Parts: sequence; structure tokens; C-alpha cells
Amino acid sequence: MGAAIAFVCLAVLAVIPDSQCSTCFQTYQCSVSQTYRQSYQVNCGTWGWDWQRCTRYRIAYRRAYSTCRRCCTGYTGSSCTDRNECASSNGGCAHNCVNTVGSYRCTCRPGYQLYSSRYCRDVNECSSNNGGCDHICTNTAGSYYCTCRPGYHLSGTHQCIGDSDDNECEVENGGCQQICVNTDGSFYCSCQPGYALDANGVTCSEVNECHSNELQDCHYCINTPGSFRCTCRDGHRLVNERECRGC
Repeated sequence: MGAAIAFVCLAVLAVIPDSQCSTCFQTYQCSVSQTYRQSYQVNCGTWGWDWQRCTRYRIAYRRAYSTCRRCCTGYTGSSCTDRNECASSNGGCAHNCVNTVGSYRCTCRPGYQLYSSRYCRDVNECSSNNGGCDHICTNTAGSYYCTCRPGYHLSGTHQCIGDSDDNECEVENGGCQQICVNTDGSFYCSCQPGYALDANGVTCSEVNECHSNELQDCHYCINTPGSFRCTCRDGHRLVNERECRGC
């Protein structure tokens, strides 16, 4: 009815699993239907000809007001004990459901963050300070890992330290066709003049210098392995081994 609602919480001394250690209910004024014995008068003479009155009784109903109670939100049962929301469909949580007294909350597994109070999404640890990795950070679902550039190895989970440098060029020229250049922790291949390194980074292909625009003033260009030779028409002389000028 219109009376104010009172909140009553009582501590329970018994140890109940999952920290469910209290009851909670609300009291309020409510109307109830009650039965009572109602008396009434009837004529009770012989055949009803005299006017003697007799008392009779019957069951009647009347409206009365009482103090009722109902469980607080998050409580259930006749004793209004805590309801474990996590027991049904994991409380709607994507990962972890944590029951609390009168309520619950959702949490996520490591490497994920909570959004919309119940869902979890992956955290890209590499987006912040490279995940703490010295060299390369690789994000994975719910985690990440560090790796090192060539010539280094991982010490622990994040730190990269240089390998003891081995001269790779000392063994079969490092696999290079022409020139092997050793560096700190690694090596690379290069080519002799007149050659260019192929896309595989190992072999070299001869360059036809006669196709170069730098030799457009050469009258006759003859390509040679790793080089070229320029000659001129009559009445011209060769300058700088690549340019023909009139005499």
C-alpha cells in the first residue's frame, strides 16, 4: 500500500560458501483478507409463526492491514538468502563470473579487458611501449611474445642480447656468389663492379652498361663481363672512356 518501505538486513552466523553470508528483505504495509465468525439473527419460532429471535454464525471476510516482506534484489527464497547469479548461464559473462553478496560482477582472463560490463576483448600489449620487448613484439589472443632480430637471442622474455659474432663469410663465403661482408651478428652479400645483386640477396647478375643513359654520347658501346668498352666514329675522340667528342 502507500506506506514507506523499510529495508531490513540481518547477519547470518552460519558459514555459507561463496561468501553468501547475509539475508536481506524489505518490509512494507500490505492489505490482507481475513476470515472471522460473524453473528446474525433469524426467526426461530415454531414454523416461524412466533417472533422469537435466534443468533446464528457464519464465516465472513474483511480487509485488514499487516506488515509484509519481500526479498531485496539479488536475494531469493523464503529466507531471502543471496542468489548466486553465476549459477545460471555464467551470469551472462563472457569469461569469469564472480558472485557477491546480493549481486555479481564479470571479469576477464589475463590479456583481455572488460567492456559493456560483461564482454571481453583482446588487449594488444604490443601497442604500448612495444610490450616491453627490446626488438620485436608479436600480439596473440590474450597474450604476446618477444623475439629478436638476427644476430641476437632472447634473454628471459623481453631482453635481446647480441650473439658472439661468428664470421659467416669464412664458411663457403657465406653462400654469396661474389662478395661476403661480415657484420656484427650477421652478414650480407654484395657484387663486384659491373654486377648487381639479385633479389635472392646471394647471386649477382652482369649489368649491361650499354643500356645506361650515361653512355648516350658513346657511339659504339660493347658490353663486356662486368664492364664495357666505348669507341667513336671517325673524326671523334673518346673522353672519360664513355663520351665521344668532335676533334
